Amino acid sequence: MKSIRRVVTGLLNGKAVIASDVEVPELSLALAGGVTTVRLCGATTPPAVPNSGELTEAPKFSPPPGGYHFSIFSVPPMSAVVTAEPPADIEKAREVLEREIPGLLELMDPDVPGMHATTSIDFVVVLSGAITLELDSGVAMVLHAGDTLVQNGVRHRWLNHGTERAWIAAVVLGTELSTQANLIGRRQIRTI
Repeated sequence: MKSIRRVVTGLLNGKAVIASDVEVPELSLALAGGVTTVRLCGATTPPAVPNSGELTEAPKFSPPPGGYHFSIFSVPPMSAVVTAEPPADIEKAREVLEREIPGLLELMDPDVPGMHATTSIDFVVVLSGAITLELDSGVAMVLHAGDTLVQNGVRHRWLNHGTERAWIAAVVLGTELSTQANLIGRRQIRTI
């Protein structure tokens, strides 16, 4: 995929219409470990309808409460990441990443590549390929095309142990951090 078609509905004279039909380009950022993203829509405030479906601004990777973003991203096979050359100008690559996906770097664990957590609920569906969800507890689960995940603000990362790129769609909804977060985090609900 190099771009994704985004169709948005709207109202004109009280009737439903196609408000826009555009191709949204795929971003490939030097410090993203080969992960690419297509940012489809989002805002820093709760949505109201109808709206344009446009990104009102580059929303933070972890949106504020009521903020959201919808994107499709791909994760390359681990073999491609291991052999990738680092960018020649790291500082420039950091600036570009912060401009395109604000707040991403500050959420990343510097000791465990890709491990991060957001104050959000993420609704995820694997579109193609297979991807491993790894939690900071060491639990890992392989998700395949058609599998879904409700990710509740826990530390996690995505690893692709396959041979082809995995494509994933995610709606990220910014939430408040629960005052019960530490208690809930210590309670084991279910293990697989």
